Amino acid sequence: MLRRLQRHFGFHRRELNGISGLLFLIVVIWLIPLLYSMFYEPDSPRIEVLEADWKDVEIDRSEELGAQASKQEAVAHYFKFDPNDLPIIKWQQLGLKERQIKNIKNFEAKGGRFRKKDDLLKIYTISQDDYKRLEPYITIKSVETATRSQSDFPIRHPIEKIPTSGKAQIVLSVLDLNKIDSLSLLPLPGIGPVFASRIIRYRDLLGGFYSVSQLREVYGMDTIRYQQIEPYLKVDSTDVKRIAINSISLDELRKHPYIKAKYARLIVAYRNQHGNYKSLEDLSRIPVFDGKYLRKIAPYIIFDQ
Repeated sequence: MLRRLQRHFGFHRRELNGISGLLFLIVVIWLIPLLYSMFYEPDSPRIEVLEADWKDVEIDRSEELGAQASKQEAVAHYFKFDPNDLPIIKWQQLGLKERQIKNIKNFEAKGGRFRKKDDLLKIYTISQDDYKRLEPYITIKSVETATRSQSDFPIRHPIEKIPTSGKAQIVLSVLDLNKIDSLSLLPLPGIGPVFASRIIRYRDLLGGFYSVSQLREVYGMDTIRYQQIEPYLKVDSTDVKRIAINSISLDELRKHPYIKAKYARLIVAYRNQHGNYKSLEDLSRIPVFDGKYLRKIAPYIIFDQ
């Protein structure tokens, strides 16, 4: 009986070798996925994180644009007023735009006076609709007896007194935004202690200004105020604090005013995937960073290893 079974189910040495090789091959194929997952970490989770952040950034940009649009819609608060020498902040409360207020102040600077209500229409940027809503609140004092009220932003210049032959010669002084303290800003037109502190605090967060125009980013800075102080300011960007983009941590990177948390995560995640950045061109490979944004952050970044 045993011999009969061996005759039907027995294998020759060559057949046994073939079966052994096939079993070995099956075991190897079964082990490959397990070994692959143990020694190699796939990129897909990181890529998914990047894509999620890109979507969040796009949503943030849409929200920012909406916020800017709503901010530009002035809410008027009406009160009785004399348009002659009315402070800038009062015009803003009445709902006038910066361009309209600038034209009014230019009109006054040239000696213009409002003697009757409809003189306000001499300002070409004041529309009939604007005049109709303001007209009930206009009360013009007699031009002959009216005293010139002080502007909200009196023109005060930072000055230095240089003694010359017994007399003091006064010259305008231009201030370097990166080398002054808040007290030095106080003589500027429209700058009080709160605004001066706000400018210095923003400078410290940035790591220094590289352009005077960055003052437009300070909270509360409008075009009129900026135009008043800009001639008295300059910037030496030599000592601007720069970010070592290839070694800075995520927590430190996100503290910079120009680099939000989502931007910081994108920068660090891309660096982890592709290695150190060598130039702005490498940063431009992150889809959400366009040329305008890269030019904005470029003065604050170094690519040293």
